[in-house]
Amino acid sequence: MWKNLSKIKPNDTLIHMGDVALGRTQTRKSIVSKLPGKKKILIRGNHDRIATYKSTAWTSVIKEESQPFYIKYKKTNIFICHRPSGGPLKFKDEVYEILPYLSNSIILHGHVHNNHIDLYPKIQWRKNNNLMINCCVELWNYSPINIEQIMRIFNDKKRTP
Repeated sequence: MWKNLSKIKPNDTLIHMGDVALGRTQTRKSIVSKLPGKKKILIRGNHDRIATYKSTAWTSVIKEESQPFYIKYKKTNIFICHRPSGGPLKFKDEVYEILPYLSNSIILHGHVHNNHIDLYPKIQWRKNNNLMINCCVELWNYSPINIEQIMRIFNDKKRTP
């Protein structure tokens, strides 16, 4: 179960990278209904069933797990997707197609949980100063990661020669 959900403030936007919960429909609905934040966006994962993503708790749902969600934060491009883009397992998605053209960008993903950590570690620097972060809760002590944590990781690396 998730920990430290109090990190998410009432006016925050919560972006979930899929695979919200397993189990009975009622259990999944109960979990989703308790998620904090004013706006809740789900990037559907391969384990998310209709009852999970049709819950009224989500403000927005990206139903294709290969379709990334894009934001620009403090002049930095951030691509958020369920599956990691490219890499040794060759997951293909829209980010994968443009990956060779990206630089100084952040790619956030879920999907692998705590499997394939050797291939998709918690933090991985890719070509052209692109940062890929495995946001699976298993790697972050079941706690949410906020945008400022992500930017600190990104900016610390950029300052290091």
